[in-house]
Amino acid sequence: MKSITITLFFAILSVLLHAQTCLPNGITFDAQSKIDQFSIDYPGCSQILGNVVIGDTMLNSTIKNLVGLSALKVIDGNLEINGNIKLKTLDGLSNLTQVGGNLVIYANATLKNLEALSALKSVGLTLELSYNDSLSNLYGLSALTHAGGITISSNTHFSSFAGLTSLDTIQGPVIINNNNSLHNLKGLDGITHIAGSLNINNNYILDSLTGISSLHSMEGDLVLYKNFKLASLDGLSALNGLNGDLVLHTNGSLTSLSGLDHINPNTIHHLYIRTCFELSTCEVESICNYLSDSTNTATITGNKTGCKKRIQIEQACSGVVGVQDISPSNIKIFPNPTTGVVEIQGQNLQDINVQMYDPLGRLILVQNLANSNKLDLQALPSGMYLMNLFVGKELSQKWVVKE
Repeated sequence: MKSITITLFFAILSVLLHAQTCLPNGITFDAQSKIDQFSIDYPGCSQILGNVVIGDTMLNSTIKNLVGLSALKVIDGNLEINGNIKLKTLDGLSNLTQVGGNLVIYANATLKNLEALSALKSVGLTLELSYNDSLSNLYGLSALTHAGGITISSNTHFSSFAGLTSLDTIQGPVIINNNNSLHNLKGLDGITHIAGSLNINNNYILDSLTGISSLHSMEGDLVLYKNFKLASLDGLSALNGLNGDLVLHTNGSLTSLSGLDHINPNTIHHLYIRTCFELSTCEVESICNYLSDSTNTATITGNKTGCKKRIQIEQACSGVVGVQDISPSNIKIFPNPTTGVVEIQGQNLQDINVQMYDPLGRLILVQNLANSNKLDLQALPSGMYLMNLFVGKELSQKWVVKE
């Protein structure tokens, strides 16, 4: 009798364990009745192996609640909650701890909060919140410790990242676009590393990057585009590495690049500063060191005087503390003024590379002085010229007057 009881116990246990997983091909809930019927059709199922879609392709689903999904703990695939025009909360997902793929919450016009996701710890791929017009913050995501990426886009009333209290590393790109109620980035204070790009674009009233002051490293592009009220980059003051392009484009209120001072120039692949109409102060240490290497590429145009051209920034950089230099006090150009040949005098000046710019900032001469420290300027018109002298990657800048 005892052996029969034990056998029966393990048989029931086996059934229960097997019943915890279901739907390897996923499921679509396009009606409230299917939500309500889930626990009856799939008793004991707490882990869906495939993708889950809640809503419909026409983005006008009338699903009102998700209470019928309260047994769910894990979704191995994607979870998409799309176009549910009457869904005000996510109540019913309070036991969900993990989404293996993307978690996309898209175009749910009346969704007010994410508080029902309080048990969610991991999103394997991207957490995307887009076109949810009533959503204002991320309260409810305090347990989240892993995200493969984050996209916050086109949420009309989204004004705060408050809620991400446990997340310190984002394992992929971060996209913050078209959120017209977003003034700053408060709530991202705990983020120290982004293993991808950071794109902050078209946030029309964003006036500060306050909130990402702990971010010290990235593994992709940093793009700030069409944030018309953005006046300061001070929120990026802890950032010391990218591994991608640095793009500043059409940020109409930006006046200075202060805040980018500590980025390692060796981690910038290309520098792009364009159409920032009020930007006149670009001579911060990281930018100066990047531009000091003539092989580093840059697109600089359409900004205010001081940042309109590469040569303007390079000229301003000559007095910046921390810019690589080869003991400029020991380097002399003789004679200066000159009518022709000049000699570059100083110590350890073998193999000098010279760049010369005319008064309009145009590069007019590039020459390697491998065997001589003399440079013939007789063919140049009279005027003042900027001379960049490179020994390896170290730079000294000198002005030369041609009579």
